[in-house]
Amino acid sequence: MFDHFAWQVDKSAVQKDFKETNSTFIVTGWMRRDDVKRIRVGLEKITTNFIIEEMEPEKGEEAPVVMSNSSFMQPFEAVTNIYGLPKSSEVDPTPFLSVFFIIFFGLCLTDAGYGLVLMTLTYLAIKVLKIPRENQRLIRLLMYGGFITFIVGALTGGWFGLVLDELPASLDWLANSLIAIRLINPIENPIVMLGLSFVLGYIHIIYGIAIDMWWKIKNGSVKDGLLDSGVWIYFLLAVG
Repeated sequence: MFDHFAWQVDKSAVQKDFKETNSTFIVTGWMRRDDVKRIRVGLEKITTNFIIEEMEPEKGEEAPVVMSNSSFMQPFEAVTNIYGLPKSSEVDPTPFLSVFFIIFFGLCLTDAGYGLVLMTLTYLAIKVLKIPRENQRLIRLLMYGGFITFIVGALTGGWFGLVLDELPASLDWLANSLIAIRLINPIENPIVMLGLSFVLGYIHIIYGIAIDMWWKIKNGSVKDGLLDSGVWIYFLLAVG
């Protein structure tokens, strides 16, 4: 019921942007510059009786934010959306967070078997269900996560939760092959995994602050960039 009445309020608010007579109507709204040509071509397939007029934003008017990334990076926009879109004056964090997000995803699961299943199922979902490209982002993100999980799991010896060293003698050929791929055994060397996680987290924090400093300097706030973010980087490196 709450959603129903909220939608009625939204509908009334949108109608303020429409001006209408018996034979014409006017719609005012925001559109990406790249989409203007596409909208024009689409309308021409319906009618020629239309005019599209581009208007400059009024002074102090805030434009809505639309992220623009490559098709490979677009799935990671789902992560950015969880925390909220950046302001139009801020950096889009999507390309920067993608690397660490996918690595941490794999480290959280560390099971090649589960990663392979996840990657296979999400791939089949896209192909068999024929999901439109614009609706594939979260599924593609899980597919990427499954791929990295497969690699991390293989390097740490994780295969469906099995202990490779305790497999039956009849499966020695399989166990030996999988053990040969393993670089780290988290059960026997948990400190190594803890150290790896700590180092990655340490780099991740410095990386984020460095982006903040770069963005401030790029937008003319050199003093803030150096005395705020720069000092934090120096402090963290000194502690390290």
